[in-house]
Amino acid sequence: NIRNLARVDDLYVDRQFQRSGIGTALLRAYEDYSRKNGAGIMSLQSRATKQAKDFYEKNGFRQISADRFMEKSL
Repeated sequence: NIRNLARVDDLYVDRQFQRSGIGTALLRAYEDYSRKNGAGIMSLQSRATKQAKDFYEKNGFRQISADRFMEKSL
């Protein structure tokens, strides 16, 4: 059901602040908000970088297609 889907369109942390926990905090805040509002799945399309893919996998997402679509159950 599309109503139960939350989508991350853009999540970017300036290079000087990467690896400081800001991206994870933003992602978790959106997950909490989405869960409280009835979403059961969060999806996104990762940038084509190893760093982005690793970040999302570390945060529980899994790749579901060759073009880097990823999702996570909430």
